[in-house]
Amino acid sequence: MQIFGGTSVFPLTRQSYQFVTAWHVLALFLFGGTSIVFAQNGEQDADEEAVVEEFEPDDWTPPDWWMDQVASETFRRQEKLKINGLKSNNPNRQQVEGLKKLAHYYLSLLTYPENRAKIPREVTQRFLSELLSTLNRAGGRAALMDEIIEKSKDLMNHPSEQVRTNVALLLIQLSIEPSDFQTKTPAVPYNPVYEALLEILQDSSQIQEVRIVAANGLTRLCRDGQNAPSSTERSEIADALTSQLQATPPSADEGVEWYRRRMIQALGFVGRIDNVSGQPVVIDELMSVIRNKQETWVNRAEACQSITQLPYTSSVNVELITHEICRFLEAMVRSQGFSKAPSANLWIQAFSRVYLAFRPATQADAEIRNYGLLYQVKRPGLGGQEAYVRAAFEKALPVLTPVLTNVSGKPALSKSAFDAFSTWVSSNPPSSRKLTTGGQDIPE
Repeated sequence: MQIFGGTSVFPLTRQSYQFVTAWHVLALFLFGGTSIVFAQNGEQDADEEAVVEEFEPDDWTPPDWWMDQVASETFRRQEKLKINGLKSNNPNRQQVEGLKKLAHYYLSLLTYPENRAKIPREVTQRFLSELLSTLNRAGGRAALMDEIIEKSKDLMNHPSEQVRTNVALLLIQLSIEPSDFQTKTPAVPYNPVYEALLEILQDSSQIQEVRIVAANGLTRLCRDGQNAPSSTERSEIADALTSQLQATPPSADEGVEWYRRRMIQALGFVGRIDNVSGQPVVIDELMSVIRNKQETWVNRAEACQSITQLPYTSSVNVELITHEICRFLEAMVRSQGFSKAPSANLWIQAFSRVYLAFRPATQADAEIRNYGLLYQVKRPGLGGQEAYVRAAFEKALPVLTPVLTNVSGKPALSKSAFDAFSTWVSSNPPSSRKLTTGGQDIPE
C-alpha cells in the first residue's frame, strides 16, 4: 500500500493548530492518556461473575493491626462514626489513635476475598470521600495517610497480586487537599508517599502491574504537587526512573512496554534535566529512548513529548532535540509498519505525541510551563534557536496533520510535503551534537 494519497493538507493557521490540538486531546484520552487511576487493570462488566482468588489460611500471616470481617463490621457499627480527628488540623493523641484504626479498617477491607476480583472502587471511593471532605483539615488527613503509608508495607507481600495492586492504587490517590472544580485544580497529592512508591518501583521481586502503578503515582506527585516534591526529592525520583529504564531493556512483551512507557512519561514531569550531582540523567535518558531503534514507536514518541516538557536552561541544545525528533518522525513515515497500516491506533498515538513535542495541548502548558519546543525557546538564553524550531515545525506539520485528522481509511499524506520535510531534515543538521553544554557528542 502506498502511504501517500492526496495533496490536501491543512494550512498553517491558528485555527488548524487548534483543530489538531483538540483532536489530540481526544486521542490521548482514547488511546492512552495520563489518567493514573484504574489505568492498568480495566473494569469488569457489572453482570460479570467475579473470580475470587483462593488461598490457604497459612499462605499469609496477617499483621497484628489487621481486622477480619467480623472485627471490621464491629468497628464500622460501633466506633467509626466516633472518630473525629480528621476535622482537626492538630489532632491530639487520642484522635491520632482513632485515625490509625480508621486506616487499619480501610486497608483490611482491601484484603477480603470479595474485594480481590477487581479494583475495589467502592472501598477507595468511600475512603477518598471521607478523607477529602471539605469539613476535614490537612493535619487530620496527614495523620490518617501517614498510617496508611506505613501499614501498607505489611500488605505488599500478600499472596494475592490483586491485593497488592489495590493497595498501590490507594497509595497513589492519597491527597492532602481536594480538587477544586471551579478553578480546575486537581487534588494535591500527599508528597510523603513518594518514598513508598520508590520502594515499590525498585523492588524487582514485585509484580510488574504494581510497579507500573507506582510509576503512575510518581508522575502524579511530580505533575500535581504544590511546592513538592522538593528539588532533592525530584532528583531521587529521576535517578530511580532512569535506573529502572536502564535495567529494563526494551521488549516486545506488553508488560515491559507499559512499564517503560510509564517511566518515560514520569520523567517528563520530574521537573529537572539533571540530578543533584549535575549529571544530565533525565535529558540524556530521554534522548537515548528517542534514538533507540529497539524501543517501540509509541514509547519513542512518548520520549519526544517528555523531553520537551523539561525545564530547559541556556545549556540545552534545542536544535539537536528538534532535529532528532524530526528524524524520528521521518523514520516513522518510512517504516514498513506505517506503510502497511497508516491508520492504526499506534500511529495516531505516536504522531500525536510528536505534535505535542512542538505544541502542547493547553494554553497553560504552553505559556506558563513552556512545554513544547515552540515555547521552550522563549526561556532565557534560548531565543536564538527559535527560528530553527519554527522552520522545523512548518515542515513537520503537513506530515503530522493528515494522520491526526484522519477519521477512517488511508491518511492523505502528501508526497511533496513529506519530501520537503525530509529535505529540510537532511539539509539542516544542528550546529552542535552536544545535548548540553559540556556533555558528550550525540552520534549521528
